[in-house]
Amino acid sequence: MEHVIFSRRAGTDRKASDRKLPLAAGAYLKLRRMSAGLTVDQVANRLAPAPKDRDDSLALVRMLETSGARARHEGTIAALGQIYRFDVAVYRQLCEVPSDRHPVICRGCGCSRHDACEDDANCCHFVSAVECSRCADRAAQTQRLAS
Repeated sequence: MEHVIFSRRAGTDRKASDRKLPLAAGAYLKLRRMSAGLTVDQVANRLAPAPKDRDDSLALVRMLETSGARARHEGTIAALGQIYRFDVAVYRQLCEVPSDRHPVICRGCGCSRHDACEDDANCCHFVSAVECSRCADRAAQTQRLAS
């Protein structure tokens, strides 16, 4: 199922920093993995708990996070979805549809309007075309601590 997005018209008054290249499917998986606090090794170990399969599993995870790569088997995506949270429909859209029809995705954590960050009873919202409120708050807090 393709998620509906708002059209992106030329000439809108978004900041220049908001007009970034489309997010690749591999970058989306990487953002969601990192947002879950997992390393590539941890994901590979959960995909293939048997030591003899870990090298292949590690290579698979690295390949899937490479620009232009995509999972060929539904089972691979289902297995990753058991390890960390991401929206399979968003992943498929990033793989299969033109970039002007991609959903809006946070470049900090990989959440989307269809898979928002949640903590306690709060969900994030988008504060720009490429950043959710949770990542914006973290960035502002980091900046305050650095000054």
